[in-house]
Amino acid sequence: MTLTVAAVQGQSTQILIGQTVQLEAKVNGSNSTNVTWSIVEGDDFISLNSNGLVTGVASGIAKVSATSSDGNYAIANVYVSHPDACGQEVPSNEKEEGWINAATVDIDVPTGNKFTITSVLPTTVNFATFFNFKFYKDDNGQPGEEMLSVGGTIIDDTTGTQWLPLPYWAHKYEVKLNQEVALEAGKYWMSMESDAVAWEASTSGVIGEPMMLFEDGAWVPSPTGSDFVYELKGTCTVSDLSTVDAVGKDFSFYPNPVGNELNFNSDKKVESIEIFGMSGQKVNQLQPNVKNGTVSTQKLSTGVYIFKALLEDGQTKTFRVIKK
Repeated sequence: MTLTVAAVQGQSTQILIGQTVQLEAKVNGSNSTNVTWSIVEGDDFISLNSNGLVTGVASGIAKVSATSSDGNYAIANVYVSHPDACGQEVPSNEKEEGWINAATVDIDVPTGNKFTITSVLPTTVNFATFFNFKFYKDDNGQPGEEMLSVGGTIIDDTTGTQWLPLPYWAHKYEVKLNQEVALEAGKYWMSMESDAVAWEASTSGVIGEPMMLFEDGAWVPSPTGSDFVYELKGTCTVSDLSTVDAVGKDFSFYPNPVGNELNFNSDKKVESIEIFGMSGQKVNQLQPNVKNGTVSTQKLSTGVYIFKALLEDGQTKTFRVIKK
């Protein structure tokens, strides 16, 4: 007898806090109600009733089990996200570089938004036992005054492949910060302290500016144009949903968050617009070739996206949009 568990047709096991998903058990492909439902793991993230209805309570991954009367069981994973969940990520490029210097990465928070960071996920050369992160104000395109220093707890360690020819392995850690870091609109920088051998870096998928290295008492750009490999997790909120966001004096867009259509106004013709997910993957590209126009966002899933608009004079306008 084969027992399986999944969401009922038309539903998904990826839900937001407050949403529900109905799980169903099947024996040899036929629905079965003669099962006992239980939470195997992650009872902080979901609630579960006796009929297999799951409700998201907090962000995380939970495992739900259905057990038949003869002791057979099957497990389904349920993924719960915060409705305002967002992040920033520079993906690995097959261990392209590793740096041991004191260094920083930049974080851009668009006008009208607030980015609250809860976890940092760095990829390191060899293992680490501790992490500490410092956040800085921007000073003309480089790290300025230190704002905050915060430690964290390692809650996950994914070991990758060996860093040949060295006797080290790549590790991607998830470090839950000891306190949330709330950043209002503007540019910031973040550095990392750890007992890992080095921090992986990549020239592919650089977000914003390349990393800055601290050498001879001054901050200097990466000589290869690379950025550290990392991910930031947190929530993005908008201070005024009716605000028209401006990216300089010559370009604006609205509304943000957006439903099915985003409007833009530009002093110069917009030749192309690229849309990226927070993982860095391009999800759409279009060529409006107009100064004022609209972008259909109807097919975008709920989440946060980076838009890059190329103007006719070669300028690039980069801005963050939240899809409702």
